[in-house]
Amino acid sequence: MIFFGKLSDKIGRKKVLLSGFLLFAAVSLAFVFNTSDLKSITIIFAAYGLVSAITLSNQKALVSDFAGDMKATAMGVYYFVTGLVNIAAGLIAGILWDISPQIMFTYIFAVAIIATILLAFVKEN
Repeated sequence: MIFFGKLSDKIGRKKVLLSGFLLFAAVSLAFVFNTSDLKSITIIFAAYGLVSAITLSNQKALVSDFAGDMKATAMGVYYFVTGLVNIAAGLIAGILWDISPQIMFTYIFAVAIIATILLAFVKEN
């Protein structure tokens, strides 16, 4: 996380987050096609760990950058909204998993692409 935080300080949070979101899409797509080979799953999970390192701290930093003097309020709203979205996402993922893991990962891939497109329209300060 420290490396990607420093990188986002140099080249901008948006660029780092875009790369993390695209990697997340690639990881999700990889799970669509690799759900049984242990070696592949291990590599994909390692890539998912990289996604977490890229995105978790940089999302919070981007919120903080936009917040101005209202950093505490912005972080509270951020955690409130992400908490609510995580509840809904878990329910949707569970329902889709019961249908097929590939369908769930395809859905996650689509959400990652939509998030990447939306982030591309965000203007950094």
